Amino acid sequence: MDKKIVLSNGAIAYRAEYKEQVIEEYKGNPFLEALPDICDKEKVIDCLGMYPYYNDDERKLPDHIRIHIISERLFKIFQPLPRHIDLESRISTMIRTGYISRNPLSKEYTESLIQGYMKLNDIEVENINNFCNTANSVSIIGASGMGKSSSLNRVLSNLPQVIGHYQYKDKKICIYQVVWLKIDCPFDGSVKGLCIDFFNRIDQILGTRYFEKYATSKRTVDTLLSILGQVARNSGLGLLIIDEIQHLSQAKSGGVDKMLNFFTTLVNTVGIPVVLVGTMKAKNLLQNDFRMARRTLGTGGNIIWERLKNDESFSLLIDTIWEYQFTKNKTLLTEEFVNLLYEESQGIIDIAVKIYAMAQIKAISTGREEITVDIIKEVVDKNLNAVKPMIDAMKSNDIRRIAKYEDISTIDYEDFLSKTNTDTNLSSRIQDYKAAKRKKQLSKKEEALIRLMELDIDRKKAVSAIENILSEDEEIGINKLVVEAIKVVDTIKATRKKSSNLKDDDIRLIIKSAREKGISPYLALKEKGYIANADFQRREIV
Repeated sequence: MDKKIVLSNGAIAYRAEYKEQVIEEYKGNPFLEALPDICDKEKVIDCLGMYPYYNDDERKLPDHIRIHIISERLFKIFQPLPRHIDLESRISTMIRTGYISRNPLSKEYTESLIQGYMKLNDIEVENINNFCNTANSVSIIGASGMGKSSSLNRVLSNLPQVIGHYQYKDKKICIYQVVWLKIDCPFDGSVKGLCIDFFNRIDQILGTRYFEKYATSKRTVDTLLSILGQVARNSGLGLLIIDEIQHLSQAKSGGVDKMLNFFTTLVNTVGIPVVLVGTMKAKNLLQNDFRMARRTLGTGGNIIWERLKNDESFSLLIDTIWEYQFTKNKTLLTEEFVNLLYEESQGIIDIAVKIYAMAQIKAISTGREEITVDIIKEVVDKNLNAVKPMIDAMKSNDIRRIAKYEDISTIDYEDFLSKTNTDTNLSSRIQDYKAAKRKKQLSKKEEALIRLMELDIDRKKAVSAIENILSEDEEIGINKLVVEAIKVVDTIKATRKKSSNLKDDDIRLIIKSAREKGISPYLALKEKGYIANADFQRREIV
């Protein structure tokens, strides 16, 4: 049975596969049993990490090709850090906790759907649903360029977005479960715009027609919000992420309260966890509404996405991107380079990666072909003018200067500066991450090599075949890799067998055999008599 399901609009869902649950509260709930297994830290690191293909020989390619490779590869790297492990754990917990009170087989779940429908159609109904909400919400606030959105996207990419349920044990059910949905808050903070975007995204992933039915009508914002809540119920939505929440500051009078009140209702009444993501401009929006501030504390509290400190996490990040070096002359990473990149980026990941990329491009385009301290300083001086005032403000640690730039100021910044609580196990954890990274890069190759050697295939031939295949498709599965490697080795054997049909005195065979043995072709041909002996007796010519 194929796990993937193609929906009417071409979107992909995954057929539910129910797994026995260890946690008692998760048992007997199809929404929970169909989710992927809860991962330990090593598995999370393995899933989140992204290390694009790199071949040292690419440093010999023409300048314009290398510049394209830099732009393509460097910005695809994702190095898991402690904050990403924590984020994955929170997201995983929020989704599961939210589903505890929304079991599609329970009487309470059915009653909540009926009540939502009746309220939407202005039908008076007695509150018969003893809904026990288990959902929480959280806000992720931090400076621009710190990877809040990209980190969330990386975490969510390891979760199926839509799961199709057809039969659970002896019960037939027909539900398409939307595990998560991520939308951006409209640039003008429009509540109606957010509702329309929600309907559009649901249609894209489920093939429904909510946008056509509701977004083009003249319904009021309050009605659209109620419809949104009911659609979220019907689709078994596990988590709603609203990015760029700072755009609410542009909302018309009353729009902010209406939106935040709705988010609170979505969590409290509908039972759907909500994640709000934004820059520091969102700080006052969330703090001004006490109820939302209280709800966004959740079980794990708000996440303040601070810029990195110049510690093991930042060193690990630079160590990872430094491996992707495309200048002809390779520069070793030193503490001086790490400190310089931190000084010029102030721990903002996006800026640090861009400085490194620009330094490489500058070194290639000017023919210097080597990353140096001077080149890094040069690209900073000439290309970071737009962010220089903000970087300088952070360097100064002057609260008043930093406060001018809402995107980089942090909540309770004075407390942050005085915060001394550190993870005493961070160093050992970082080493574990490095080991996990190496394991991810090497395990597939090593496992394939072991399997091939078990089949009595020469190690050298096996390594060559594996590397050729991985250079073309680094995402290939281990089983397919072994099969393809066997084909490559067999092809080489067939070619050699063909050449072995040549006669022993064939020049082609002599030269080929000499090269394989490391003998000079000249000597081999001479030995076979194709080259005459130059030694002769000297005679007088009469």
